[in-house]
Amino acid sequence: MLVQALVAFHRGQFKELYGILESRPFSPVYHPRLQALWLRGHYAEAELARGRPLGAVGKYRIRRRYPLPRTIWDGEQTSYCFRERSRRALRDWYVRQPTTDSQLEKLCCLTRADSDTV
Repeated sequence: MLVQALVAFHRGQFKELYGILESRPFSPVYHPRLQALWLRGHYAEAELARGRPLGAVGKYRIRRRYPLPRTIWDGEQTSYCFRERSRRALRDWYVRQPTTDSQLEKLCCLTRADSDTV
């Protein structure tokens, strides 16, 4: 199914691509690739319709208009590039104790974020 989706994308058959991606659940291993394919398909479709490349605002509007289907997304919302689970872990951590440099590494592993982000 992954190969069929890639072929549909490269042929410009976007409706077929979306149908494949919405038709069955995919393994979480493939979610990042399939999510990128979903978005790139919608971006390409919009660029063809408008006749010009999309800017940052146009891409943002496309992402909001066409949310990822549940078949290629775990459903967890993100806010400011953090998944809700990571935000909750950070909030709980800072309420319980102030962060020192030695604890920062543990917090990075817990939230799957780098030290600059934490």
